This record gives sequence, structure tokens and C-alpha cells, in this order.
Amino acid sequence: MSKKLSIFITLTLAIGILIGCSGTSPPTLPGVDENRLGASPSVLSPGHNALGIWDVLIDYDGVTITPVTERYLSLIHFNVKAILKAPTCEGCLSIVVTGNDEVNQILSADVTIKNPFPVEGADPRGIVMSNNPDVYLANPDDYTTFWDLDDPPDINPFRRFAKELQGGIVGQDVEVTESFDIHYDAIPFMFQTALDVIFPADSEREPYLIENQIIDGALDSLGGLSRKIEVDIFDRNENVGTVSVTSVDLGIDMTLIPDTANEDRWYGWVMNGANAGDGEYDILIHAGDQETEWFLYDYITVTVNSDQGGWEITQLPIPGGACATDLSASMDMDTGMPAAYYPGGDSCDAIMMSDMDFVSGAPWFMLVDIDPLNAGFNPYPIRKIDVATSGGVGFFADNDEMFDDGFYNGPVSSRLVTLFPAGMGGTPAYINNGDGDSSRMYPSVNTMVGIDVTDDMMGNIIALWADPDGVLPPEIYGLMPDYTRHDVIMGGTLPPELVGDGPGLVSANADNLIALEVGGLGIETGFVYILESDGVTSELEVIEYLVDPLSWLTSFTSITTIIIDEPGAVDVDMIQFNPLYLPNPAFDTLAILVQGGSGPIVKMYNSLEYTLVEEIGYEVPIITGNAIALDADNMTWALIVINDTAEVSVLRWVF
Repeated sequence: MSKKLSIFITLTLAIGILIGCSGTSPPTLPGVDENRLGASPSVLSPGHNALGIWDVLIDYDGVTITPVTERYLSLIHFNVKAILKAPTCEGCLSIVVTGNDEVNQILSADVTIKNPFPVEGADPRGIVMSNNPDVYLANPDDYTTFWDLDDPPDINPFRRFAKELQGGIVGQDVEVTESFDIHYDAIPFMFQTALDVIFPADSEREPYLIENQIIDGALDSLGGLSRKIEVDIFDRNENVGTVSVTSVDLGIDMTLIPDTANEDRWYGWVMNGANAGDGEYDILIHAGDQETEWFLYDYITVTVNSDQGGWEITQLPIPGGACATDLSASMDMDTGMPAAYYPGGDSCDAIMMSDMDFVSGAPWFMLVDIDPLNAGFNPYPIRKIDVATSGGVGFFADNDEMFDDGFYNGPVSSRLVTLFPAGMGGTPAYINNGDGDSSRMYPSVNTMVGIDVTDDMMGNIIALWADPDGVLPPEIYGLMPDYTRHDVIMGGTLPPELVGDGPGLVSANADNLIALEVGGLGIETGFVYILESDGVTSELEVIEYLVDPLSWLTSFTSITTIIIDEPGAVDVDMIQFNPLYLPNPAFDTLAILVQGGSGPIVKMYNSLEYTLVEEIGYEVPIITGNAIALDADNMTWALIVINDTAEVSVLRWVF
């Protein structure tokens, strides 16, 4: 284009509190329910005043602005004819064209307005209306339906003046300027603009600003993912009413929730309820006021992607004198943030704690603290450990003389040592109430050895024992969160019909029992998952337990057996369902760690249908060497795998 646009236009009006070139809505607009648009434009708002409405023609010869009055007389508070015929006001309105990007078809202009009168107006806005979808404001502040005669009214964009002034108030002889970027299809082009101001300045009105709207990821085309949407809403009178989001294309129509930690923040969760296909979609934000029927609007764009999700694997060394025997993901009682607990110290006789990124590690509890007055006390290594959701700790340790206990003479690995949670203090408390074993639990026979310890969603510690000689049936016991021997809430010896080799049976040989996990419905019923391997085959036995509330006796029933291809079963844990985990979005997932021929592998199973939903580690190794333990962290929805050289891999699902 060889012709150039005129770069300066000055208009004379009696009052020019506001004007702007703000353009129409973006090229792609979501469907909008007319019932959600607030009051009709013919209903006067208590504080909104239109100080002028113009047709704007942009040509190579300049900018022509023609007043539009007759159609709007019923909408405008002030006497428009009187205003337009009043004495001139030099410099009350000026437009300076600052650039024309012919490649991207963007015309840029600075618009300055001036208030010549001894009255104050607030938050002047320049609103642009157009029936041409290619003519729109490329840098809108927000959107409004004011001064649009269509029925229902269109949602038109605007630029808000006086952002830098206290309360957005424009006093006498005050000038304010805003920059506008107008997208066009071809020159010449036309649009319509309205000048809107709040008068009196303290009038009741809708919120004045929507910003910082975010959504935490893409939606999926199947409608299985739920995403958090957040937005800041600002109201001059601090009485925001209903804030909602809608999209006809995505089947979204919901009211957001106020954030109690941030009075300006509103949030909620949205999903693709219409199963819309891949692409980008606009979600309309409605922000209302408690005392008016008007709304402020804006948009947030979300991507729908049918191909998303995957595991991000980070390999890290465990710091702080780690002992590679086991680990447990839980919560730091001091910070409330995710943490990992694992055996540590020179002799693996301490419990170490590290953040979930394993940046640092420090002693959390030393076994020597349990009985410091015993002259011959010599702590020995911890083999299995679990930190419950209630903050308590349970662990097995290998030494016959570790604890002086006149009530028990069996191997110490058959004693489940439990520590009381200590609230926000961070360090657990070991309390001996005089009977010598208040925080320890034993199997019924001294020769049984501890296999594994875990916790359930109720905060209970549950442990599995078995006979090294393979003669006696395995035993399972669970403790309530105060973790004393006297508060056994479930457990007992497995019935003979459940003991043996093969599907539906639990091996009596302690060498074949690898790990224990629990899940379930509540305190009186649930499931125990026992992982077995004899070096040839591996399987997971799923057993339902039921506690009689009167007798506190526990019955066990076999539900099914998951046969695992690899013989090297290592560990099992359950991770709670997450709708963003596409392979199994509706149910909890059983994660089974095996040592395959090509390295460690995690097999993910649906916990209701017991079907394999995913295998992790075949394409990208999850960890080097020999894996020895797995634990799931439901706070960060991550899996942690540790090998025999005290290295960990943190597997996080990327949404």
C-alpha cells in the first residue's frame, strides 16, 4: 500500500469524558445464552452514562467520525442534543494514529480524552461495535453489552481509561490516554464506538475489571479431564455477586467459587461436557454485582486435545545417609507439604525425611531415642517402613535384642514398632505406658517374621507376618491411629482355605510373600493386596476383609488373583483415582513394581476391574539397576521407585 493514513484528528465536543476505538469481539466467539447477558440495553443502569455514540470510518484520507444520536436518545442519561450543540471544547478528544501494520492488518492509535467540567466521572470506557467479524479490538481490557441495540445485545470489547488514577476517577481538566490496536480486513473499514462513563463516580455498578484468568491445562475430546479455572474479579464497591463461566461449544455453564484465601480470586473446575473435537475454544466469563443486574465479561481460551498425558521421570540420589531398604511418601507435619521418609543413618537405624524432590535429607527419628536409658541398647537396621496419612509411623527392624521386652522373646522383625503422631511438631513420640509393649504389635506365634507394613485411608497401620518354615498360615493385623497393641481394629490368621500355592491362595512361606497394600470402603471393610513371587511366577492376591463391629473378629475372602508375567515382583501400592490420568480416570490404580528382564517396570491395574491399563518402563527406563521399593504419593500424584544403591525415580503424570 502506497497511501498513508492521516496521523492526527482533533474533534470538538462539549464534553469528552470518553471515547475509544475498541473493536468488536475476537474472530471466534463462543455461543452465548441470551439469558446470561444481564439486563437489556434499554434498561438504564444506575451509574452508566453514554456521552456519545459515533460511526467511525477509517480511510486513507483520514478518520471520519459521525455522531449517532436519534436511535440512542432513550438510552442516554444526558441530553445528547444539548451536548453535541454545546460550546466547543478544544482538545477534549484527540486521536493519533501511531502505526499501521499492513502484514497483520493492525491499526494502532492513541486516544486522549479530557473532562472540561467541574464534575467527576469514573472508569471511562471506549466501546466498539461492529457487524464485521474481521474488524475488532486486538487488545481489549474487557467486554460489555452496554449501548448495543441488538436483541440480545452483542458482547463488545472496550478499552478502559484512567487505569492509573485513584478509583479510576477523572476530575475537571484531567486528560487520560489509552492505546488501541484495531484489526481490520481492508481499508476502508467502519465500526461504531460508544463513550461510557460512571456518573456519579460512586454509583452502584458491575465489577470494573476481569484479569489473570488461567486454566491449568488442556481439555480432552472425550470429556474425561477436569481442569481448574481461576480468575480475578475487581469491584469498586467490593460486592462482587455471581461469577460464572459458559461455553455452548464445550457444554460449560457453571458458577465459580470465591477463594477464601484471596478475596479477589474465583475458581472452579470445567470439563468438555459436549465432547467437542480438537481445537481452541473460548470460554465466556460473567462477573456480576450483588446490587445491580449488569455483568462485565471477558474470555479465556482453552485447548481441546485428544492426545495428551504421559509420565515425566526424574532420577535423583537420596541424600542424608540413606539406607536402601524401603521408603514411604507422606506429608511433612511441619509444612503440610509432600515428603518422603526412608531408613537412614550409618546403620540404617534412623528414619530420614526429605522433600519430594530429594534436595535435602535430615534425621527425623533416631531409634536410639526409643530407649536411651538401656545401657545395652543397640539399634539395628529398619527393613520396612510406612508413614500413615494420620502422621504415625510403623516399621520392622532386624535384631533380637533391639528392645528389652519381658513379654516377648521372638525375632524383632516380627514386632511392628509404631510411633505416635506428634501433630505439627514433626517428630513422632514413642510412649511406653508401663506394660512394656504399648506401641508394639506381635503375631500370635514368636517364629513369625514381619513381611511388610502399610497404611489405609483411615490412617491405620496394617502389617503382614508369615512363617519362615512355611507351616503356619500368614497373619494380618491393623492398628488405629493411636498405635497401641490394645487398639487392634482388624486382623487375625488367614483361614486355611486361603492358604497355599496358586491363584486364590496366599503362600505360607515367608520367602514367597513380597509386599502388602490395603484399600477399601471404610473402617469395617476393605481389601488387602498381597504380592507374591516364588521366582517363577508372580501374582497379586486380592482379598476382602470384613470386621464384625460387635466381636471385632475379621473374616477374609478371596476376590481374584492378578497374574503378573514377570517373575520378579518387588512391591505394590495404590494411587487414588485422578480424572486426569487418562488410562484409568475413574478408579484407583494398583501400581505393581517388577524387576523385568530389561529393568524395573511398573504395571498399572484398574483396582475395580483388575485389568492392566498401562506398563511403564518398557520404552523409557524408570530407574537403573535393581528396584527394591515403590510408594505412591497422592498429594502430588506421583510414584517413587528406589533401587538398591539409594537412587530414586519420581514419576509424575504430565497433564
